[in-house]
Amino acid sequence: SSFPSSQYHVVDYDALVKDTQGTLDATFRWLGLAPVPVHSTFVPTSPKRVEDSIANLDDVRAALRGTKWEI
Repeated sequence: SSFPSSQYHVVDYDALVKDTQGTLDATFRWLGLAPVPVHSTFVPTSPKRVEDSIANLDDVRAALRGTKWEI
């Protein structure tokens, strides 16, 4: 069984690193809270794109084809 989208909020790590304030503002609003200024020490952990780090990327793409996670 899955949860209705109103019951969960997805936070993408790459978005959190790239735009911490904007990502957390959206999270605060989803929680019904007023956004507040935040500070983060998040930094990218790899200079590579995720796609360049996956050895079996073709297999992953094939497995995800046709799903909402298709890449």
